[in-house]
Amino acid sequence: MADILVIVKESPLNTIRCTEALRMGLGLTLAENRVAVLFWGDGLYSLVPLRAEKVGRPSSEEFFKYCDRLSVPLLADGPGLADRKLAQLRPGVKVMAREDVLRRIAESPIVIPY
Repeated sequence: MADILVIVKESPLNTIRCTEALRMGLGLTLAENRVAVLFWGDGLYSLVPLRAEKVGRPSSEEFFKYCDRLSVPLLADGPGLADRKLAQLRPGVKVMAREDVLRRIAESPIVIPY
């Protein structure tokens, strides 16, 4: 069993990287790994209510539902949210101070950036 941190740093409307990161992170739970997903930079936009399918992007909603069901923590960089003026987040997101985010990255044995 491994502790894995997946970092989503790309906008959900420019690429499919957010959806792929969530899909891959959920897949890693099948081997009983402990997975957490950190949203950083423009990846923070993934945490607000979006209808990505309206602009031809895949929706991440099903993946977020499974993260909740499988107890995969969703973490957010608090200062990044403030910089982007993002306040209305999906339920269950843990907003962290920048120092805590950096500590989490540094202490994670496996980090997978997306």
